[in-house]
Amino acid sequence: MRSGETLCIVGESGSGKSTLALAISMSLPPNAVIERGDIIYSDISLVRSDKKLIDKIKGRDITMIFQDPFATFSPLHTIGEHLLDIAQYKLGIDRKNARELVNNVLRKVGFTDIERVLRSYPHEMSGGMLQRVAIAASLLVKPKILVADEPTTMLDATIQYQIINILKNIVDSEGLTLILVTHNLGIASMICERTMVMYAGVIVEDGETRDIIREPLHPYTRGLIDSIPRTSHYKSRVKPIPGEPLDPRIQIQGCPFFNRCPYAVDDCLKNVGYTIYHNRKIYCRLYR
Repeated sequence: MRSGETLCIVGESGSGKSTLALAISMSLPPNAVIERGDIIYSDISLVRSDKKLIDKIKGRDITMIFQDPFATFSPLHTIGEHLLDIAQYKLGIDRKNARELVNNVLRKVGFTDIERVLRSYPHEMSGGMLQRVAIAASLLVKPKILVADEPTTMLDATIQYQIINILKNIVDSEGLTLILVTHNLGIASMICERTMVMYAGVIVEDGETRDIIREPLHPYTRGLIDSIPRTSHYKSRVKPIPGEPLDPRIQIQGCPFFNRCPYAVDDCLKNVGYTIYHNRKIYCRLYR
């Protein structure tokens, strides 16, 4: 990714989006194993570097917004205690400067009654308010990369729109690099310049968001577009993707979408590899 770029990773539940986001933000659980590949940030390997160097980057240069805002915060501490601790620990500043920084960041995410927010416990806030606090917490350290794992999934449509607008405005004003995980192509079109479509741990299509939505090329991407409900009664009925996602324990050499693809041929089970077609990277034999 380029600095300042906005990228959406789109796919069904279970496609590996959140696992990838956790790996990039160095938030995988201790028992997780990265078997192959690497994650390079500013010429630094986030997979092979020593823990001291990783600790300097994690939660500082790269921060993450998680899907469930209620699981982000301890119920035993106020919002003010959470945010002040982050600012003091990560930035090494005194409590007075930390308080000023926290107030400024809370204003950026749309809060006006700052004192009430700081005194509140997580359970005293709505899901939308708490997700805004989570965004504020991730911005406190002035990161270079912000990873957001489906930050609007647990919110209603109106609040989703507000959160996306807040993210968009902050990314534009701060010049952040954003990686947004979502299953909603509508959200991708609102905020991201570039979209990657992921299926069974494989990026099957990668290109500009507007091109992918207007003219999906990979059969899986087409299936995602066709399965979006339409408000107009003139549109045809929703076309679900038949079959079930590939069992992650099964490893195949070819395209993981083979068992659900209407265009599949025997060669699709062989090494498929990527090809560039219409300035898009596609994992499919249709464009060879």
